[in-house]
Amino acid sequence: MPKELRGVWVDGLDGRRYALVANFGADEQTVEVWGETFSLAAGAATVRSGCSAGKTVGESED
Repeated sequence: MPKELRGVWVDGLDGRRYALVANFGADEQTVEVWGETFSLAAGAATVRSGCSAGKTVGESED
């Protein structure tokens, strides 16, 4: 991960896991979270929801 990007994982009260990713760099960055690739503009941040807390990506939600 480029040094300009910072991210944290958080388990939400709704039982889902969230990723907060921030781009502190001067250029747009490409980021992958839970298999989804997206562009993050310079100075921008995003929150992405993923699998339920305690599960891994690809594991059944049942």
